[in-house]
Amino acid sequence: MSTADRCAASGCPILYLDIDGTLLRRRAGVAGLRDAYEIDHDALGLLAWAVEHFECWWLSTRCRDGNPEGALRAFRHALGVTKLPEEWARVLRVIPAAAWSASKVEGINLTYCAGWFWIDDDPGAADVAVLSGQNVAERLIRIDSSDQRPLAGIQARLLQYHSLDPCVPP
Repeated sequence: MSTADRCAASGCPILYLDIDGTLLRRRAGVAGLRDAYEIDHDALGLLAWAVEHFECWWLSTRCRDGNPEGALRAFRHALGVTKLPEEWARVLRVIPAAAWSASKVEGINLTYCAGWFWIDDDPGAADVAVLSGQNVAERLIRIDSSDQRPLAGIQARLLQYHSLDPCVPP
């Protein structure tokens, strides 16, 4: 059974997740690529909760080809490890990547019957325009990268929008 079929059968909403600037934050004063990001303090807790209540999908330039390996690599680099610690691997490996080419909205199922949300720190203007034109812009949850703990309130915001039971595939 495909992920979409499994999720539709369970009535579980989709949560699209950006990585850079959202779950990984730019380190101050670091210009390198591999060591430029660090894990947000609340990332693991949010992800562990999210995979229980949503069908999570990466929606990131790191894996725009639909291959989640770019996401796993980003977290390994941010953690400074060659192999993900088990608590991270358990959560990250269950998240597939949404494929898209020019616009992240291409990777979102805008009419998904169980609903969806998208967390991003810097959505493109064209993406926001498409969401507005489809009257679904409220499903985009913008992260304020100037906030010291931008992920801390995301769970509460998602619960405010949607009554969530744990997502248990049939």
